[in-house]
Amino acid sequence: MNKKQQMTQRQKKGLIIMFLGLMFTVLISMLTEVIFTNASLTTNNLLKLFSFTGTSIAIYAIGIYILPKGPVTMNLPDPKLIKNYLKGLSIGTVMILAYIGLAILFGGIEYKGYGQISIVILILYFLAFVIQGFTEEFLIRGLIQQSLAKKNKLLSIIGPSIIFSLMHLGNDNFSLIAMINTFLVGLLYALMTDITGSLWQAAAAHSIWNFLLGPFFGLYVSGIPMEKTLLSFIVMPNKESISGGLYGPEASILVLIIIILSILPLLYIYIYIKREKQIVN
Repeated sequence: MNKKQQMTQRQKKGLIIMFLGLMFTVLISMLTEVIFTNASLTTNNLLKLFSFTGTSIAIYAIGIYILPKGPVTMNLPDPKLIKNYLKGLSIGTVMILAYIGLAILFGGIEYKGYGQISIVILILYFLAFVIQGFTEEFLIRGLIQQSLAKKNKLLSIIGPSIIFSLMHLGNDNFSLIAMINTFLVGLLYALMTDITGSLWQAAAAHSIWNFLLGPFFGLYVSGIPMEKTLLSFIVMPNKESISGGLYGPEASILVLIIIILSILPLLYIYIYIKREKQIVN
């Protein structure tokens, strides 16, 4: 079997795996829309989040089997995987806590007490957001960013961040500030990935961001409401620029400031590393 035949066989295998992954996602979506039409918001949210498993399988098939120039690592191999993942969790947590503290201070949100979520549902939400956050990073910062990096380094940072922002266009209550913030957080994750050479730090920060916003603090996640949560916060009227309103904190001026402050040190590191490489070469 020559190289062309081997490539064709590899791509056929990839198409089968991709099809199975996408079918899993479609099946879960059909269950949500047809069978579980009267199910609770929590059930529907969890089903949609876990359906990202199939999307991850499809992305893996594209990166490993289908690309004509051969497999790409998609920034997955990482000898410091656990360290980078924990660091990502820490970064995402600090950013959310900064928002919560500032939003309370400036009257954008108000604490109303404990929610009604069970520990089992909370754990399921955490696992579901781990999958969802990983899948989006797998596509944007894994497959797309690494593919673009072979052509143009700057494009590989900015391009995926634009795509990431545009992916949220269809979300309820999406706004200009939400688009800017989503682009900037995409830029943050792109720099994390480029500097570490690993997908895992960005994936962890993404997952914990969504988990803490929604099931933990009871706020909207990119326009998606949460039915049962651990804590209960309400957004205050006429304070949408601070709270983010019904889109959630990602449409808040406070988050804009927090993301910019988070990007600045990474941008310095990125420029410093690039300069050092030029000196070495």
